[in-house]
This record gives sequence, C-alpha cells and structure tokens, in this order.
Amino acid sequence: PDAIPGSWDTLIQILQPLIKSQEERYNGMISKKQQQQDSIIPNLANNLKAQHLAMFTYHDHYTKNTSSAWYHLSKAYKLKMSHLPPFNYQMEQQRLDSVKQIFTRTFFPAHIGHTSKIPIFIIGFPRSGSTLLERILDAH
Repeated sequence: PDAIPGSWDTLIQILQPLIKSQEERYNGMISKKQQQQDSIIPNLANNLKAQHLAMFTYHDHYTKNTSSAWYHLSKAYKLKMSHLPPFNYQMEQQRLDSVKQIFTRTFFPAHIGHTSKIPIFIIGFPRSGSTLLERILDAH
C-alpha cells in the first residue's frame, strides 16, 4: 500500500519523460565528448541511475512487472559502471602494504584475540544486524 495514495502514479508521470529527456542529453554528450561537458556527464549519469533505480523499485514492488524492473535495474547498473575509475592495482598494493606494516603481531597485546587462524565470515541480508555483530566481535 502507498504511504500517500496515488504517490507512485505522480512519480511515474514525472520520471518517465524526465528519464527520456535526460537519456537523450546524456547520449548526445557521450557522442560529442566535449571537454567542458566531461564534468557534467558523471553527474548526469548519477541522476539517471537514481531515476532508473526508482523505476526499478516501482516495477519490482508495485506493478510486479519483472521485465520492466530488470530493464531499469540493468540501465542503472550500466550507468554506474560506465563512470567508475579503472582499478588501480599499484594503489591497492600500497594500501595493503601499509596495513601490513601497521598491524603486525606486536601491534596487539599478547592477551587479546584468539590464536586460531580460521577466518570468520559474517554474512547477512541488509538491515539484519550483520554489521552490528561484526563490530561487536571486532571490539572484543
């Protein structure tokens, strides 16, 4: 049920033409690759991503139209991935080396922790308390 009756209908009436016009603008900018537009393109892509995610939620939860929901989720994913910087292996290796230098065996007092080397994997659904459990275990 809607928190506000008819709210989804109003949102869809606004989003559908907005997505269409912004996609046309985005595609035009991508094809031109003009220097001054380079800073605008990621912002426009981020806005489009948010709009497609709203449409995904509408179709997934309200209309139960899985093909439309998947379409909008796929569009949002492609927009997100199109503007991520490439993976920087060297930077990540430096970060890992820094962590290893700081957290040596002598960093923690001898009586803290457990001698087992078996990792603990904490998994859970969003909002299920898995992060809280991780933080509690991490603090002890």
